[in-house]
Amino acid sequence: MRFISFAFILFCCIQLSAQKTGAYLDNDLEFKNGTELFDKKLYAAAQKSFLNIISTTKNPKAFVRIDAEFYAAACALELFHKDGEWRFRKFVADHPESNKIKWAYFYLGKSNFRKKKYEEVIEWLEQVEVYDLNQEDLAELYFKRGYSYFETGNFHKAKQDLYEIKDVDNKYSYPANYYYSHIAYTEKNYETAAEGFRRLLNNETFGPIVPFYIAQIYFLQAKYDSVIRLAPSLLNDTSKILKKPEINKIIGESYYRKGEYEKAIPYLKEYGASTQSDNYEMAYALYKTGKKAEAIPYFENSTTGSDTIAQNAWYHLADCQLSIGEKTKARNSFYSAHKTGPSPNIQEDALYSFAKLSYELSLTPYGEAINAFTEYINAYPNSPRKEQAYRFLVNVFASTQNYLEALKAIDKINNPEPSLRTVYQRMAWNYGVDWYNRGQTDSAQRYFTIATKNNYDLRITSLCSFWSGEIKYKQKDYPAAMQIFKDFWSTLEF
Repeated sequence: MRFISFAFILFCCIQLSAQKTGAYLDNDLEFKNGTELFDKKLYAAAQKSFLNIISTTKNPKAFVRIDAEFYAAACALELFHKDGEWRFRKFVADHPESNKIKWAYFYLGKSNFRKKKYEEVIEWLEQVEVYDLNQEDLAELYFKRGYSYFETGNFHKAKQDLYEIKDVDNKYSYPANYYYSHIAYTEKNYETAAEGFRRLLNNETFGPIVPFYIAQIYFLQAKYDSVIRLAPSLLNDTSKILKKPEINKIIGESYYRKGEYEKAIPYLKEYGASTQSDNYEMAYALYKTGKKAEAIPYFENSTTGSDTIAQNAWYHLADCQLSIGEKTKARNSFYSAHKTGPSPNIQEDALYSFAKLSYELSLTPYGEAINAFTEYINAYPNSPRKEQAYRFLVNVFASTQNYLEALKAIDKINNPEPSLRTVYQRMAWNYGVDWYNRGQTDSAQRYFTIATKNNYDLRITSLCSFWSGEIKYKQKDYPAAMQIFKDFWSTLEF
């Protein structure tokens, strides 16, 4: 009886062992079938095999089940199933010791790349051991991690990854080249950027885009002839990929900086002036081609602030306003140019022009001109126009009967010409008469004497003699008066 029981137990054990061995063999065949389907990218069929293994293998630590969980998750991601990432996250949590853990990180990185979750892409792909990857997968990692660095603003690390594949024959080399070149462009490494962009000229995806960047690089390198040679053809692009306003801008500015203003105008107009510098360039191009009236509104839009552009805009605006006869507006613009901006040459010339226009407009009357010319003389004592400023002051003082100031102004002129000396004599005579009419005969006589010494106008010299005789007569110095009157009558013989 005991023998029978032992034999029965032995038989059962043999049967159980045979069942387990059969189950293992079945799983091995299923797993082999699944991986073959996976390698052929038949992910739906492959996943069925791996899910069968998971469901029939009760031991969660069995190697075949762990590997099946990995491949089932990979199939889910390749099939864009919603549970794909969940399966991989669970795999990472449950089997950190698996030899496929690095591949799980790789798949999680790819999954998040699809979702544009670039920070998570970086988190997962940074954990991948690159030496475990073949060339194709390695190129994918470098590009997707590099692009994720690019999107998150870490250009230094982006360049490192993209550099690894940009010159290697793989499906990511063209986009890697583009983004690597784009980073070089933003970092002002223009030669590197241009070299990379030129490699993409015949690429279907990037070919329509890169000529714009190349043209911009030429512009930033001041290679204006190259811009003019390349960029106009880009305006014929109908794909709407390129930004035509910016193309017009760099063409127009290239002509502008070459001094070819007539050619610059149509491109600058097509671009449209929106900023202060845009308006100034448009205005100056019109100004240099003689279209001063047309330039006025653009100059007016350039006068904001107190920088060099604003100062130049005020200065040229004044000249444009003069060209259409608007002297009052021109005067105000010259004054603004004098008070605005850092250029001392413009400040000086604008003040002088302001003073001249104030004189011509006879303002308040001449008060503005007097103040302006006086300010000019004090501010620029070594100016070659200083004596001309004094001449203007003489005319102003003479017109306003401010004889003393006229005399002072002439005294400050080196070697005044005869016509100005004649003015000086007349001012002294007039000032003497003014004193005489106020009863100040001594002061009157002093200026009559000054006028007589500056004997350029015989008529005025004769008049000075007559009034000097009158003064002596009033002072009862009759002999002196008699002699002066004799001399006076003798001058009338002419």
